[in-house]
Amino acid sequence: MALDLDRIFGDLALSQRQSLVIAVSGGSDSLALLLLLKNFLDLRAPAVRVLAVTVDHAMRTEAAAEAHAVATLCQKIGVEHRTMVWTGDKPRTGLIAAAREARYRLLAEAADNVGADTVFIAHTMDDQAETVAMRARRGEGLGLAGMARATLYDERIWLVRPLLQVRRQALRDHLAAAGIHWIDDPTNDNRRYERVRVRAALEDNEVRALADQAARAGKARAELGRQAAKLIARFVTMPARGLFRLDPEMFDGSNAATHALRIFLAVAGGTPRLPDHDRATTLACRLAAGPLRVALSRALVDARKSGVWIRRENRNLPVTQLSATPTLWDGRWRIAVKNEAMGLQVSACRQAGPTADAASRSDIPESLVRAAFSAEPCIFRGDRMVGVADSGDADALGISALPVEALFAHFLPEFDLTAAQALRRVIARHTLPPSPWKNHIDADA
Repeated sequence: MALDLDRIFGDLALSQRQSLVIAVSGGSDSLALLLLLKNFLDLRAPAVRVLAVTVDHAMRTEAAAEAHAVATLCQKIGVEHRTMVWTGDKPRTGLIAAAREARYRLLAEAADNVGADTVFIAHTMDDQAETVAMRARRGEGLGLAGMARATLYDERIWLVRPLLQVRRQALRDHLAAAGIHWIDDPTNDNRRYERVRVRAALEDNEVRALADQAARAGKARAELGRQAAKLIARFVTMPARGLFRLDPEMFDGSNAATHALRIFLAVAGGTPRLPDHDRATTLACRLAAGPLRVALSRALVDARKSGVWIRRENRNLPVTQLSATPTLWDGRWRIAVKNEAMGLQVSACRQAGPTADAASRSDIPESLVRAAFSAEPCIFRGDRMVGVADSGDADALGISALPVEALFAHFLPEFDLTAAQALRRVIARHTLPPSPWKNHIDADA
């Protein structure tokens, strides 16, 4: 049965883009995606430039030949191709995660080079089912939504997965009918890897059931994000540096209120993951009851009559020597050296008073403003503070600093886009690029 191109790609806003990148390893899934996307664009958006990218992790001797085979096919069908190589030493532990990170970094680099904001990834329904099965074993709540059909990488590149509703066998049948041969990566049969063991254990009917479960969980997660975004817009402000105020009325016992609380605990604490759901739910109930002071996920929650205040705990704050390599400080700030800035380091401010705007407002406890500011990044030369990280003093020293929400900064699934946009309005950062899927609604929370 022929695959329906409009069903796979029709809901993507592709004609608005000048160029696209597609990741092609030489396996059946990515080769089929390459052919399908090329056919669709020839029919619907022939002016769009397509760059196929093969990432050579330099971990197998066959990899270079496989990349060459992909390049040969691309030349035959009229698609530009580029091989990106992961150079340098490989880690002794966590190799799979490091390889995955390198792959996305190189794909994003290739996209930047051709002015593309979209990279196509060939994850299938089978991959989705395996992902959900593995996460279910670990009891991951929101993670049961599986892979999002679009994920924003480093706040600028959309990783798009249009084949999440397509079975791998259908793609192989399509290739066979076209007379295209694919490469079988031997690691896909190595039972040392959890995914391979899960794949072997899944019955055929379980694959669709798990994919359907993921689709339902994804819709529920997106709706939870939309409800949380409404609460964030209504009840959350940032009246001073590093200090969030949540109106006590927000804590109405809803899942959305707990979700919003978890988001701000992670952002204030600089952590890339949401805090434990059960602990956050218990905390939300206690906040609704009255005054409280408690730490969770590196954030300090201080509930008073004036509001629920959240800031970074003033402990375990890093001291980092500045160099030519950009620094992610405390998971909350990305600090880079523009010019020569030798002998400088970034550390918590430890001292200084409230800002003029905050100090002029009687509804903001001055002690909280000072405490929040003391956990913000400042620039030191030895023991002497020479400037606040994002101030004019830092600019004069050749240093730039941008706030980072570790929770959403590296990988932002489309499920969470609306909540992330609401968060960025609170902290006055630029909005994120819209999803490439036409039917995604980023609610104006």
